[in-house]
Amino acid sequence: MKHLTLTILSVIFLATACMPANSQAGDATPTDKPFLFEVVRHMYRWYLDEKHAAAVVNKDEIVFWVSEPKPVLDKDDKSRFGKIVIPQLNIEVAVKKADYHIPELDVTVKSDGYKITRTGTVQSKPSAPEWKKVTASYEEMTTYLFANRKLASFPDEQLVLRMRLAAHNAVVADLEAKGLTLPKTEQTLHLSPISPVANEAWIFWEEGKYLVHFSSDMDLTNEGLWKHNELAVKVYDIAEKTVVTLDEVAGSNAYMTRDEVGRALFNCLIQGRRLKITPMDDKQRDDQRKKINK
Repeated sequence: MKHLTLTILSVIFLATACMPANSQAGDATPTDKPFLFEVVRHMYRWYLDEKHAAAVVNKDEIVFWVSEPKPVLDKDDKSRFGKIVIPQLNIEVAVKKADYHIPELDVTVKSDGYKITRTGTVQSKPSAPEWKKVTASYEEMTTYLFANRKLASFPDEQLVLRMRLAAHNAVVADLEAKGLTLPKTEQTLHLSPISPVANEAWIFWEEGKYLVHFSSDMDLTNEGLWKHNELAVKVYDIAEKTVVTLDEVAGSNAYMTRDEVGRALFNCLIQGRRLKITPMDDKQRDDQRKKINK
């Protein structure tokens, strides 16, 4: 992966090339190599660093252990789950293919494929028969990563509008707590690419130095998500909410580590797309909400 690091950095300005809207994610299973490689590509952009690269450089093969847990679910919950362990990287990834109904809202939450829900260090050593071993040659995986290094999918105009409306209250509340107000002048936003294996997106607000994180069980492009507010929005004032380690703020999820902030900024500023927007007033926001929720 060392040669990939140099190559990707040298061509990163090309990262706004578009990924096909449907990258066959809906048909993939956790044991399919293309899906596993997409997971690694997502990890490469958001989690992996030099110590991970050093563990696999010059290895003949990459080993994945995959299991498909079957937890007890509600009667109408047809969601499927997976766990992926990459021992050489000491990484464990949980994935979920959501498919359940929320009676109170009369909405079905259904993702178009398995999406990453959690990433961490390996909790226990996997072994057969509960786990399936999938191997790929190091060259095969790095060739895939290199060939797809420029792929990036971004929210369309309507999705960007929905994200702005969803984030507005959270950003305003945070500003008001500091005795500040949202500027009325033109502002600069940087959008991170959307991964085919993760229902999340980030926006960096340049003037305010805020990061905004969007996440959901439902695909971000699903209209039901926006109509029923099944979206988690978190804002981070990175000048105040950045720490070296989360041990400094044990028990709080309001902070990001310096490494996490760096990753988010890299994906927003370098891999991402830049937009200039003028904040809407109350009437404009109400009009837009009515328009997109028809």
